[in-house]
Amino acid sequence: MSHPRGYRSNSPDDSVRTLQPADHHAALRWAGATDAAPFASVRAAPEKTAPWDRRKPYAPADVERLLAVTTGQDRVLVLLGAHAGLRVSEALALRHADVRLSDGELDVRDGKGGRARTVPVSESLARALREVAHTDSQDSREEGRAEGGCSACATTARRGCGCAA
Repeated sequence: MSHPRGYRSNSPDDSVRTLQPADHHAALRWAGATDAAPFASVRAAPEKTAPWDRRKPYAPADVERLLAVTTGQDRVLVLLGAHAGLRVSEALALRHADVRLSDGELDVRDGKGGRARTVPVSESLARALREVAHTDSQDSREEGRAEGGCSACATTARRGCGCAA
């Protein structure tokens, strides 16, 4: 027996089938329960996003190849997109205060549509974030020593040191 159009499964094992609202009347007509066709002249709205902007996510193998050749901040950006699902603008707007590695989460303050959300952090993303933070802190301490500042907190002598070291 053939099913009317729009009769589709939403479950992985194909056991639960649902109809879209416009397809409900098609099913009733198919069953001979009605002759009404209230949605016959209704057409779907045109897609606002250009086809080249509706990109599919990268395959895991592609992400792994990209991660094999990236380090530091580039690696973090790739992982923020691939593992945390952040958009480019969200990843670039991320601040240290938004990342809570102890909770395994990060906060996206101004996401799509101006919405805020909390996103889980994968182990590899957490590791990459720690590596970048460690490298940044080492670089800052080196700069502080080079300018005659405090080696403990990387404050330059001109700005004054407020640490207890």
